Amino acid sequence: MKIRRVTRAALAILACAAIVGSGCSDGSTEPGPEAGRLTVSVSSSGGGAAAFLVTVTGDGITNAGPANSSHQAYSVLAGNTLTAAIVLSNPLSNGGILEFDVPDVNAASSYDVDLVQAAGADNALLSTSDFTVQLTN
Repeated sequence: MKIRRVTRAALAILACAAIVGSGCSDGSTEPGPEAGRLTVSVSSSGGGAAAFLVTVTGDGITNAGPANSSHQAYSVLAGNTLTAAIVLSNPLSNGGILEFDVPDVNAASSYDVDLVQAAGADNALLSTSDFTVQLTN
């Protein structure tokens, strides 16, 4: 009956460990970081633009590129600031213009997006106040 005592003792130890272990949980249900891609979108109260110059500031930005295969994007990352020029094949009033990877898409609100310039198809500068930029995942 020595085996039965050892088995009972082992089960008792495992049960205690499970109870103690569950008591150590912090109960957090928040998801961890979720790497992914964010999109810079524009909307206009007036006509469309054929080119945009934007800056995005935030940690961990990588792999910037156009949001649409018909767009061309030229970008440089200096520190935590991405500066990108996006040239469109057709003027755009609403839609995505730039995408980039981040370590946590749930932290999208920690990134700042600024529209520096917008230009029409004739290369004339447009008022940036006619445009709104936003970041979505």
